[in-house]
Amino acid sequence: HEHAAGSWRRAYSTMRDNWLLEITGAEGELAAINGAYELRPLYLEQGLTVFQHRANPGIWLYPGKDRRWWVSTSQRKDAQDSAGWACSEPVELGTLPNVVEGWNLFTGERSWQGGALSIRAKPLKDADPTGGLAWTTAMGELDGTP
Repeated sequence: HEHAAGSWRRAYSTMRDNWLLEITGAEGELAAINGAYELRPLYLEQGLTVFQHRANPGIWLYPGKDRRWWVSTSQRKDAQDSAGWACSEPVELGTLPNVVEGWNLFTGERSWQGGALSIRAKPLKDADPTGGLAWTTAMGELDGTP
């Protein structure tokens, strides 16, 4: 476990100036995974480098126990489950998702296909300054929370 934590700490250091990843290329029902993902430093204490979708905070990009990057839900991220809407090919510990080639998209009924998913890093300063605040506020109003 200590080896894995060290690998992810090094990956985190690499991302210091590029805290945002942008996913593009998902289509149809999976288009919701497209967008900007922000690095979440809090998870570094657990030895993980994870990214949260800025507009849809229930969508995460995280390393699974199977050494693949996954795009999935908060619950699956917390368990590091190997399940979701998209995944990379297996990678070495500490490999960031923006350097991974070969992503697969879930097509339903346990079926996967290679996809034209693209992930690139960009500086946080280039991001939308509201960071999805309007979306978060609107969702809070819908469910009655401030």
